[in-house]
Amino acid sequence: MPDRDDRPGPDEPLTPLEARLLGWRPSPGGLDRDRMLFEAGRSGALAEARGRFWRGATAGLVLASIGLVVALIDARVDQGALRDELAAMKARGGVFDASVEPSWGTSSTPDPREIAAEPVAPPPIEPVALDASSYLAMTRRLVSLDGTLADRPDDPAPIGEPTGAGSASPTPLRAFGRGGPFDL
Repeated sequence: MPDRDDRPGPDEPLTPLEARLLGWRPSPGGLDRDRMLFEAGRSGALAEARGRFWRGATAGLVLASIGLVVALIDARVDQGALRDELAAMKARGGVFDASVEPSWGTSSTPDPREIAAEPVAPPPIEPVALDASSYLAMTRRLVSLDGTLADRPDDPAPIGEPTGAGSASPTPLRAFGRGGPFDL
């Protein structure tokens, strides 16, 4: 039970929270007829949507259950056919007769021993002639560790002279220049 002597009296100052609460005024009481009708209509529409959702979810679960039952029955039928085939094979003395067609159909996969016996060679790769001005031809020029250009032996012909009269050949772009990376 709270002690009645620790409550502030009318002459004591209010705390900031109490002063703030004192400034708030309650809203006027009463019912707003339009607002009440709007809320009733909205709750009715939401209830109808919830009903449609549950009906759809139930129908989906029923269809999934039917599909699972059909799959189970199909597996049982296949299992019975395999069991009958195994019993017939055991009755013949346990030796599989390749002339008897199995009841579950034929397999189109070849025997793994036949696959291993046939070596497969990759198709030959034809060399592609590079245009001397293509980007790939330019990237075949490598920069060695000491900063000098080193031509690879399989480089195509060097880039031809520019078509402009009297212009000098352009400097090749390098990822690592003499001053550091990307010094172009």
